[in-house]
Amino acid sequence: MKMMFPMIMQGLKPMAAKGADTARDFDEAIPVVAGVMNSYADSFVNETAQIYARHFSIDELRQLTAFYKTPTGAKLLQKQPEITQEVISFSQKLLPGLTEDIKKSLIEELRKRGHKL
Repeated sequence: MKMMFPMIMQGLKPMAAKGADTARDFDEAIPVVAGVMNSYADSFVNETAQIYARHFSIDELRQLTAFYKTPTGAKLLQKQPEITQEVISFSQKLLPGLTEDIKKSLIEELRKRGHKL
């Protein structure tokens, strides 16, 4: 969860910090805001552990742990927030066109089947 905090703050800064003074104050407020994030951390960790336990056996969790100790696993952990942000950003750009194309395709298919839309 702590790895997500910088990404969250980076995403919020352009919306909140419009001028140099605001940007400075934003940066100075980060430690205070980090306290809010920390208040959620225990709940997040406990729930996440339960979710993983529902989906993986103990042996599989050990294998995952071993993987994350490898250089590739460590890189994945380091890069995951950045990758996730890029995927979300791309998805947001893709979604409007996808939605429109699905709508057009569905209307066309229903018309072929005799429906008047």
